[in-house]
Amino acid sequence: MPDWQAYDWREDALCADVGDPDAWFPGPGATSRVVRKVCAACPVRRPCLMFAIENGEAYGIWGGLTERQRRAYAAANGIPYRANWLAPDDEPDPEGTAEIVDLRDRGLTYAAIGEVVGMSRDGVRDRYLKTGRSA
Repeated sequence: MPDWQAYDWREDALCADVGDPDAWFPGPGATSRVVRKVCAACPVRRPCLMFAIENGEAYGIWGGLTERQRRAYAAANGIPYRANWLAPDDEPDPEGTAEIVDLRDRGLTYAAIGEVVGMSRDGVRDRYLKTGRSA
């Protein structure tokens, strides 16, 4: 068991003392600067970050990082990470197509996306092309 799971780190989280929990889930175009400053001073920043990565938290600021930053952190550190995305109509996307499209649109190769989502390069490419996008 990783050391960050040994106790309930949430008891020591600084965000618990901030009045508006929605502040950690800024909408499109909103700034997360203020809450990220709180995270920077938090004594349980790493356990929070690892919790988010392990549980595929696709939204919000966790451990001081956005979902995009968590994905990059996980990839750079060889940590498996698969965000629990919902499709735009709030229906579950069990095949992870939305995540594949998002990663490809950000410039990742099919092989790199496969590493992130746990699929083969060809499987990622096939799923991406089924969305009607070009290679």
